Amino acid sequence: MRNIGDIRMGLEPIGGLKHHPPDDSFGGSQSGVTLPIHMPRGEDRHHRERGNYGPFDNPLIIDKWDELTIDQDTSPEAREPDPIIEKGANIDNTQPILGNDAKNKIRESVMAKGIDALAWYISFHYTGVQWGVYINKSSIAFIAEEVFKNLPTNYEVKCKLAYRSLLNHELFHFALDYVVAQQELFYNQSWYVEARNKIRNEHPCYLPVEEMLANAYMLKRMRALPANIRTRGAVHELREWTISAQGIGYNEAYQIKDDEDWALNLGKLVLQYLDRSGRKAEHPHLMSFPQIGFDWQNQFPIYPRIDWRYCPIFLVDDNEVFESTDSLRFYSKIESITETLSFQKQLNRLPIEIHRAWDRTRSKCSNQIVNSLDFKKWPKAGKNVWSVRVNASYRAHLAQDSKGWEAFAIGTHKQLDHG
Repeated sequence: MRNIGDIRMGLEPIGGLKHHPPDDSFGGSQSGVTLPIHMPRGEDRHHRERGNYGPFDNPLIIDKWDELTIDQDTSPEAREPDPIIEKGANIDNTQPILGNDAKNKIRESVMAKGIDALAWYISFHYTGVQWGVYINKSSIAFIAEEVFKNLPTNYEVKCKLAYRSLLNHELFHFALDYVVAQQELFYNQSWYVEARNKIRNEHPCYLPVEEMLANAYMLKRMRALPANIRTRGAVHELREWTISAQGIGYNEAYQIKDDEDWALNLGKLVLQYLDRSGRKAEHPHLMSFPQIGFDWQNQFPIYPRIDWRYCPIFLVDDNEVFESTDSLRFYSKIESITETLSFQKQLNRLPIEIHRAWDRTRSKCSNQIVNSLDFKKWPKAGKNVWSVRVNASYRAHLAQDSKGWEAFAIGTHKQLDHG
């Protein structure tokens, strides 16, 4: 993929950027705090200095990115952003987090707006607002408790499945944004902004084929989950929910069954944007699809998966809908970890390879908590204690208090009572 900052600078002189939010609902339910789950490297700095044009550098290349984010697990799934979710220690695990009134409001919103009522994507074609994927904490709880309530797994895994579902739907909108921008730059003319303006005034005020494909991509990614959260029945429950509880387009994702379906509908989608941009007559060779086989499928950066590292991801703490505001906690990174004297003594007795592995683990925690770190609550060692992987044989235990994070133990799995 190309650097989004470069793309935005290319769009500006052809009128491809618009200086206000894309629609009235772009902000969602933002009465709380918006926390960055992931910001492409340099994005925040560039946002301040250059009008939010995106990262300076390609995050796939600079600073040994893979070395920072991947440990023993080198699978693509290991790179998925993964909020670390804690069910409050004093919360009854048999009771739902969301109250009935909140659930009913969310259900009504989903019926009207589909899954985009729960999370949303702001296009990089718009300035004056931070572009990227936004996900409500209440939405994660809603899907965990409504869609995945009957799955044979614990609440933490259900929340992670919910987060993946919402993220992958919105990442498809990012992929479409990228594809349309590539065409705009190639033909030196704006499509996206004009098309979105027209779509907003249609009924429904979205493209059904776009939402069908976004949900289809969501289901596709649910079939490729990492082993630690793979759960029997998750895809079925999610598919049934899209059919029974969502509107036109959203409820048709099950129709995308093979590569031919993907190719045909991806082409239709791009051409619907071209049509609504008002430039259809200028491109008869494109509008002849599928009779003349332009390969739209390979224009989409969705194979094998959309690279989320190019897209900012934000978690919206809309905690007014929670009966207990502390019942879900999310950690995307740990910027600073202090070491107790006891920890330092334990570490000094270990081989130099473990010292280096611990240094790498601390660096990774400060950058992005990912699946390869296996970061998890560890109540066996005490209240507010967490465990993190150092390497294949060693782990470290961290304690959290009002002052921050403190490493107090390091040892083998057996020594730290991990079995």
